[in-house]
Amino acid sequence: MVVRLNPFPRGGVRPERYLYGRSEQLDAIERLARGVLDRQCSDVLCFLAPAGLGKTCLLKLARRTFQQKGWLCGYSEASSDATTSILDLLSDAGEALPQEGIGAKFRARIQEFNVSAGPVGVGMKLGESSGDPTAYSRLLRLLTSLGQFAVQAGVGVALIIDEAQALPRHDLELLMRVISRIDDLPVAVLIGGLPKIPQKLIDGDDDARTMPGIWYHPLAPLTAEESRRTLADPAAEAECTFQPDALESLIRFAEGNPLALQMLGSAAWLQMDRSAAANETANITDDHARAAIDSVTSQLVISVYEPIWMGSTDAERAMLRAIARGGWSTEATDQARFTWTSLAMGSSISGLSPDEIFEITNKFAGNGMIYPLESMHRLDIRFALPGFGDYLIRQPGGPAVP
Repeated sequence: MVVRLNPFPRGGVRPERYLYGRSEQLDAIERLARGVLDRQCSDVLCFLAPAGLGKTCLLKLARRTFQQKGWLCGYSEASSDATTSILDLLSDAGEALPQEGIGAKFRARIQEFNVSAGPVGVGMKLGESSGDPTAYSRLLRLLTSLGQFAVQAGVGVALIIDEAQALPRHDLELLMRVISRIDDLPVAVLIGGLPKIPQKLIDGDDDARTMPGIWYHPLAPLTAEESRRTLADPAAEAECTFQPDALESLIRFAEGNPLALQMLGSAAWLQMDRSAAANETANITDDHARAAIDSVTSQLVISVYEPIWMGSTDAERAMLRAIARGGWSTEATDQARFTWTSLAMGSSISGLSPDEIFEITNKFAGNGMIYPLESMHRLDIRFALPGFGDYLIRQPGGPAVP
């Protein structure tokens, strides 16, 4: 029996050689590592993107990169309990290091810290007689200690936090202020999250001047050619081919979303593997592609589309309908000067007041649901979720097909 290994594993981190359209971000990770060590200073890198554009994949590749360099590196997916993130970071860093040498010394160092439940720093005790009365001073002492330990070992510290928008604003600000303070130690912070993070750091903060310089890297959807290679190259390595029409239909549906491409590739592969005889050449046909699109659409409806629609207010549904029927665009073509605020203030959507348009636009953009796409001297507003517009058109009372 011939066992064909699926080259599009669900939930797996794609090999770096298949990360098309992300060379700038991969280069930024390497530059961050070199800069932190060469200049012995802290630095922050932030990947901003809607769901599915590859933030987690980049952060996990960064984790692997730093661990291979021997750094003290911890990865955590953020939650509303920020102490859990600190625990995850320390645990992950300790497990990745060798049992002896630097690993043993690091584990001995972190045993000095007792992290209890509660917001970051608030429940973080560095011993009963530490004399650190504030969350800021306790977190500062922890990261300073780790940075000094890294200097002695000739490496750096990398703190990697995914889904950072889940952190309470106060805790995210606290971490940034501490990183700004320890600018003479080799500590790198990499975070990933939704586009709302910069605004979250600024809103209501009287101490924005204390924030470190953050390198923001927004992630864009892949081009058609990048999407084509994302599907075709892993398949070719697994000795599988696509019929041309099958490949193009998958690319059209995914709309440049890397996660959608991974889901489609996996589903199409499974369709092919079920129908092909063991001695047949692996070839994904148009029938396999159509079945894959139906399968992935069903998954997205259950897990994404329906919860968004059912949880939307009437005003938000009016906005979703306007975007679905392609009725929201602007003549502005200078994306460097483009802001959601300027677009919202200059827009007119039936049934919505200017204030409602402004509020909902900021919410959708901050959550990564919409993005501007320049084409034919216009900026068309698109959904970040592939197929979401078609889903809206099918809903009772949804927009008519344009």
